[in-house]
Amino acid sequence: MKKKMITSRVNETIKFVKSLKDKKNRDENNVFLVEGIKLTKEALKSGFKVKKIFLTENNEKEFLDYGVETVTVSNDVFKSISNEVSPQGVLGIVEKPSEKPFNKKNCLLLDGVSDPGNVGAIMRTAAATC
Repeated sequence: MKKKMITSRVNETIKFVKSLKDKKNRDENNVFLVEGIKLTKEALKSGFKVKKIFLTENNEKEFLDYGVETVTVSNDVFKSISNEVSPQGVLGIVEKPSEKPFNKKNCLLLDGVSDPGNVGAIMRTAAATC
């Protein structure tokens, strides 16, 4: 039996995922988004509660063993929900933790870093201030 695939951009589930691009809607639903194979797997392995994973057909086998609901979508639909220029075809909806995920004295959180090359400079600066 072939799994059902969402091929319409006006599907109610897809509309909901698109609405999560806005911070207000993410906050109201107490979730955040992770995109890409590596980030989604890291969220799963780190103990975050991944509520749902949206993926393209060629990525279905990657996420079979995690026990999380997956929704297969067409490439066209995935491009409409993705924030990436060249999406990998995996997007996870993750519940925000109710407790602080870190109990360390010093913590650095990065959000919306547009140039990954800046992460090294940010880390060095943070390390120098400790």
